[in-house]
Amino acid sequence: MANQKRISKRSVEAARLGTSIWDTEVKGFGVRVSDRGRRTYIFKYRVRGQQRKRKIGLHGAINAEQARRIALRWASELADGNDPHPPGAVNDGLTVQDVIKEFRAVHLPTKKEHSRRRDQRILERHIAPIWGDRVLGEIQRLEVIKWHRAFVRPKIDRRGRSMLDGKGKPVEWGHYEGDHALVLLRLLFNKADAWGLFTGANPARHISLHRPASKSIRHYKWTAEERKALLCELDALTEMHRNPVLRDKRGVAHDHRPTFRKTKTGKAGRYRGGQLPAPVSLLALRFHYWSPCRPAEILGLRWDINIKLEEGMIVWPEHKTDSSGEVMTLPISQPIRNILTELGDKHRISGCPWVFPNAAATGPLTTLKNCWETIRGRLGLLQNGRPPRLHDFRHAYGDALADAGYSRPLIKLAMNHKTDQASIRYARGSDQKKADIINDMARRMTEAISVGRS
Repeated sequence: MANQKRISKRSVEAARLGTSIWDTEVKGFGVRVSDRGRRTYIFKYRVRGQQRKRKIGLHGAINAEQARRIALRWASELADGNDPHPPGAVNDGLTVQDVIKEFRAVHLPTKKEHSRRRDQRILERHIAPIWGDRVLGEIQRLEVIKWHRAFVRPKIDRRGRSMLDGKGKPVEWGHYEGDHALVLLRLLFNKADAWGLFTGANPARHISLHRPASKSIRHYKWTAEERKALLCELDALTEMHRNPVLRDKRGVAHDHRPTFRKTKTGKAGRYRGGQLPAPVSLLALRFHYWSPCRPAEILGLRWDINIKLEEGMIVWPEHKTDSSGEVMTLPISQPIRNILTELGDKHRISGCPWVFPNAAATGPLTTLKNCWETIRGRLGLLQNGRPPRLHDFRHAYGDALADAGYSRPLIKLAMNHKTDQASIRYARGSDQKKADIINDMARRMTEAISVGRS
């Protein structure tokens, strides 16, 4: 084989038009470059005296290392006496389970741990049991539409009755799970096409998601009064922890304020058993309030890896949008510095690297859900029948940046977004800012008319 070198991203992109490159490590593994620059990974082999070539996939749809793993697996099958690509294999009897097997071996290892676990769960729960034994070419678009719609169903309480929101409408759930399952099924067909396993139409394409209809509802717009009430509640809870009168024999602080009646959010306005949230949980909520970080990024902070107090910076070597390999950073503002100082002075445990450790100091806090649900229930936070989520702190930060007049590139930089579209979705601005803009334009137009008349 001519033109032999180790196939990598650099060598593939540097290859000249109309040439082929053959790998020096895996026999038969190569890449073919067309006259128009289309780069295709191929596997060349001989079986029963006949030479065959099999298309692995297009460069871009898969990378060089993914194609190498596929070629290694096919070479192993060839060594066992099996033909990795018998005649008529494309689109002939190939099932979804076959594609799932290839997907787990080639694509899943390239994803982050959280995304890999989520995709694995959806494959096992929703795709393999329903579509696993079906042949790819026999799946119809209408079947996929009905399957996707079946995810959305009413929420039932313990008594078997439909739950209602603040407006008296039935509460439905399953939108996001259904959308993830549909996108993953669509990806399976796309990968089968890129790997040369399937040449038919993708039945999951052009099916509308449930998600767009619910995104506007899930964007909670904080008011100035709600922000002030939240900080006052956190201050009150912190002071209760400092008051020895409120502690029991075990030294646990309790809330002795009157119990609020049950709110529309379904949570009573008193903390579980009257026991106050842990001080570390309260500091984590304050961190949420003063930073644009995601909840998982905050709870996973470590003193030895992420916190650089001397440099005035918090760094994340690995994060949600690190596909380009860049380290995500957050300059430490004064409120964040005060929180980190209190954590280091009062709550840092020797031998525990976590900034927000759990009660046993064996790992980080895993969730603030119970603490946050009770606080928002006590404050009566509710909009459009929905209470704010922890992630809405991040949306509120984007709204504040938009209200302050920062440009779209600066908002993208501060929020650590990967795309401009994400910044547009987060930085919507407040209703008060919109009213100020409309009133200012009305004033300017009125002045222009007055000048024209004079």
